[in-house]
Amino acid sequence: MILYLELRHKLEKLYSDMISHVSRDALDRGNRLLGIRQKNSLSFRSEAEVSILFDFLVYEQVSGKECLAEKFLRTAGDLTPNQLELLGTIIGKPTSLYRVISTRSAKSQVLVEDCLHPHYPEIMLKDKNMSQTLTPDVLVFTRILTFPGIAMTSGMVMPFPRALESVLKHKSKVLQKTIPTGKPAVAQFVTYFKLYREFGFPMEFQSVPLD
Repeated sequence: MILYLELRHKLEKLYSDMISHVSRDALDRGNRLLGIRQKNSLSFRSEAEVSILFDFLVYEQVSGKECLAEKFLRTAGDLTPNQLELLGTIIGKPTSLYRVISTRSAKSQVLVEDCLHPHYPEIMLKDKNMSQTLTPDVLVFTRILTFPGIAMTSGMVMPFPRALESVLKHKSKVLQKTIPTGKPAVAQFVTYFKLYREFGFPMEFQSVPLD
């Protein structure tokens, strides 16, 4: 649990350090692709959508050939060994739709399997909030980060009812063809965000103290 808390704290610090490197163009394009920008205003339906937008900018090549993490690595300068190690781990990590198999709240564990890549092995995630909130009748669209000895999400989680798995897969294939990005990973993220707004449900998040 200590390793998980330390990594989560380091990730949140890294995300905070990257905020000032978000370009106006990337932010505007990200908002428009996700449908958050409506004319001259931003329309977030929940606090979770702010985190989803930021994950989109950090990990996906929303504008140009770099995601925010890649831009930060290239331009920030004087990066600490912790920052370099984290960036080397998180850059290029994809999203997918996962099926929750089981949860163990006492150990903050969530066992998941990849619905979009069924030949991939099951993954045991370390996540206090997910282990206490989710049940085996839930699907989650998320991004998994794998560190030595531990796997965890990037912090972005979009939950769906498990009964809608076939519907989500079908609709996602149709929607992705309508998103003119030329980048499959970006189109997939946008697609599942739109599906989350239509079929997903909110998830309560709590801050996790280090001590």
